Amino acid sequence: MGARRARAAGGGARLRVAQVLQRAPGTHLACDDENVAYPLYEKARDLGITVLQFHKGLPFGQQNVETARPNDLQKAARDFPDLQFVVHPLAVPYFPELLAIASRFPNIHLALSANLCFAPIAPRLVQEQLGVLLQQVGSDRSIYGSEAGLAGSPRPYLEAFMELEIPEDLRRGYGFPQLTLEDKRKILGENFARLLGIDLETKKRELGLMAT
Repeated sequence: MGARRARAAGGGARLRVAQVLQRAPGTHLACDDENVAYPLYEKARDLGITVLQFHKGLPFGQQNVETARPNDLQKAARDFPDLQFVVHPLAVPYFPELLAIASRFPNIHLALSANLCFAPIAPRLVQEQLGVLLQQVGSDRSIYGSEAGLAGSPRPYLEAFMELEIPEDLRRGYGFPQLTLEDKRKILGENFARLLGIDLETKKRELGLMAT
């Protein structure tokens, strides 16, 4: 989504979001490529776009899986500390690597797209993923993603997420924190609103909604 379309969609909120897409299967864009990627970041910054999104992990078709590793985010995040790098969908099968990177770079954010879709059918898997994510990165840089375009209505996934907790055996065995209501509020909207510079209470009043 270009800057102009994003602003229009945001109703004057000036949503400054750009999505950096991988190329066709068999090729890839390295996030730390100074000749290709860096000029894009600089142009985005010139246009006032400060939030960039990257697909990592879950390669398309028979693309080499290693091209979707998140390790190339490190240099880019270090060289462009004023830009915010959003990564989805948790870089599986490189999830531990992504957490090790995100825990050290405050401008890397994790979108839970696709992962939360497993909550209704594989809650234990999601509990373990969220537990280690909360432990190593925290909830302040975690963002909800529905993948509704692929998975259908987001309602069952939202309902499953709202019921989700980190069970006692995982908290006791691994030291995972509990997934609190405050964490869920952050993940479901507060964190992304902050990234986009949207004051939620002001926006609620503008829309005639009750501020909380």
